[in-house]
Amino acid sequence: MRKKIDILCHALHGAIAGFTTSILDWLGLAIATFMFIQFTLYETVEQTKVQDELYRELKEWSSGYVVGLIAGLTLKHTLNF
Repeated sequence: MRKKIDILCHALHGAIAGFTTSILDWLGLAIATFMFIQFTLYETVEQTKVQDELYRELKEWSSGYVVGLIAGLTLKHTLNF
């Protein structure tokens, strides 16, 4: 049974990566890439042990990434930095 806190954590991890990408330019992209690889490896190992739904967890992370990216770009554009 999937818990709402798990879904929130996946989306929040993605949102942090997206926000970091938009604010820190190339360094943020490197950090977000590391976060994505780390998340994917963790979920892949978890998939092999628990047999949960990897594709849903990646979709939650990706949705959070898009939200974080949009929020960061909006903030960056609004504050002109």
